Amino acid sequence: MKKSSVENIGMSGFQRTPRVLSPRPIFFASGQVMVETLLILPVFLTIVFTIMEMGYIAFWVIVLNHATFECARVGAMTAAGPTGSVGNPTGAMQALLRQHIHGATLSSVLVPTTQDQQAGNLQNEDLEVTSTYNVPLVFPLSSLILSNVHGQNVRQIQAVIDMPIEIPLPYSSN
Repeated sequence: MKKSSVENIGMSGFQRTPRVLSPRPIFFASGQVMVETLLILPVFLTIVFTIMEMGYIAFWVIVLNHATFECARVGAMTAAGPTGSVGNPTGAMQALLRQHIHGATLSSVLVPTTQDQQAGNLQNEDLEVTSTYNVPLVFPLSSLILSNVHGQNVRQIQAVIDMPIEIPLPYSSN
């Protein structure tokens, strides 16, 4: 004889449900999960920390480029004297750079460009400003990958900006 579905209904009119055990947390599931987690976690964290460190380095590259550009602009505006003589204002630019970034170094060189035939073959020059900064790296594993200074946890970055020097034209007094 077939059992009818009515027999599975309890006295209160509700169908009996099987007892479901609550799932155990992942760390108590088995030893295999724990071993796999311990093997993968350092690799995953190294990848995450390396991405974060690269963002930190990119931030300092942007700051250094902007500070170098500002120093080159000020240096190009103050390099030429009223008589047309050109000097190298590295000291003033170094002080300005250190106001923006502590520990950054700056060097500059005058690069001759074309002669201006309209101004009596006046030699034009560009001011090439190079600044360097050592970005301190924070995370130990990613610093092994990103460091470019042997034996230190730093990444040395550099910015080079060429800025034309505006030489005032000599005025004739008549």
